[in-house]
This record gives sequence, C-alpha cells and structure tokens, in this order.
Amino acid sequence: MVAGKVRITSAASVLGVSAMTVRRDLHRLEGMGAALRVRGGAVAIDQRRIRQRDIERAGARAAIVGKLLKLVPATGLVLLDGSPLMLRFARSVAGARDLVVVSNGPAMLAAVQGKPGIRAVLTGGTIDHSGTSLVGPAACRAIDAVLACRAFISLGDVAVGDGAELRQVTEAMARSAGEIILAGESSRIDATCPAPGVAWSSVSILVTELDPTDQALAPYRKLVGVL
Repeated sequence: MVAGKVRITSAASVLGVSAMTVRRDLHRLEGMGAALRVRGGAVAIDQRRIRQRDIERAGARAAIVGKLLKLVPATGLVLLDGSPLMLRFARSVAGARDLVVVSNGPAMLAAVQGKPGIRAVLTGGTIDHSGTSLVGPAACRAIDAVLACRAFISLGDVAVGDGAELRQVTEAMARSAGEIILAGESSRIDATCPAPGVAWSSVSILVTELDPTDQALAPYRKLVGVL
C-alpha cells in the first residue's frame, strides 16, 4: 500500500477480512467524500476539499428537501426509499392530518415518530450492505401490497453488491405508486437510468437543487416535470 492509496486485495490481506468487507468500507468512505474509488482500490481525497464539498452538498440537500416538502400530501399513503436524502426529508415533514409513510428504511420509524398526523410502516426484509435500506422478497411484497399516491425515490448511489436487490425494491415502488418523485443532486442524474429499477418514462417529477429553468435541466424538461 502507498500513502494515500489502497488496493482492495492488499487491505483485505493486511486486515484479515474479506475483499467484500473492504469494498463496503471503501464505498462508505466514498459516500462521506473521504475517498475516491478507482479500479482495484481507492485513493484519499484532500480533507479541505471534503469540507468544502460537505458545505456545498448540505446546501443542495436543504434546497431539495424544501422542494420535496411542497409535494407531500396531508392525507393518504406515500412511499419513501431508505436513502439518507429521504431520511432527512422525512425528518422535516410536518402538517399532515392522516399520512401513512411506508418505507424500506429502518431509520424512518424514528424520523417520523411523534409527528402529529403521520404514521410510519416499515416494509421488512433484509438489511443491505449500506446498512440504510431493507431489500429482498419481503420488502417487495410489502410494497406491492399497498397503493400509494406518490413514491419518493432518491438518485443516490447503490451500495456495492446491492444493485439487483435495490432495483427490485424500486421497481415495486414504481408499480405501487400513482406518481414517482425522483430527487437528488443534479450531479447524480443519469440520462439513461435515473435510479435502479426506474425508467424516465415512469417518472412524474424530477427534483434537484437547481432552479427549474437552469439550462442543465433542459434535456429533462422534455421528459418529466422539473421542480
């Protein structure tokens, strides 16, 4: 290993753990902005850049949450995925009268507990590699059993090894919701696949931190509503 760089095979050997464990930890470090994944390993990111990125991302996430709050119905049933963005969103939801939040994110229960007019239902399932979402057949069956007015799905990254299972969960959300609200930072938009298991043709509204008239969103305004 070289200072500032790490190879998965070398780290696994030195630490006495599996390569999958190292990949999972590197994924988390990348999510925190502390490392950049490269072929076969990762490289460290300058801490000053991390702090600046955190400030910028905090502002972007706050702007996205503010927009999402305008889309929450006072009554009915909504689906939220288990992403950190949706957790932050759930913590900010208020003013509901009879709202049921169904989610595959274990932390969602605590996020809305005690909020007047809101009840949270957890899908069940097995925890994914990121530790933030429930996946698997049980999660999908629970989602298929409900009829939601809206599903709120994040553009967030997929944890290593969880792509197929997360795709199944988001596909179930797409089937069970009248509208799909896709949300995330503009830098994460994928023109071909906006989120695992979600096609642009099924998305109703795209929510980013950008002004809806921003030129960067021009290609998407032809496909979906932009907020």
